[in-house]
Amino acid sequence: MELSNMDSNGDQSFAKKTKKTIEQNAQR
Repeated sequence: MELSNMDSNGDQSFAKKTKKTIEQNAQR
């Protein structure tokens, strides 16, 4: 993940990845 490229679009991608990871952890 490139912290230097953290614009609003990057934030959305990070939020999606985080949400996906949380959902996967919840299914465990």
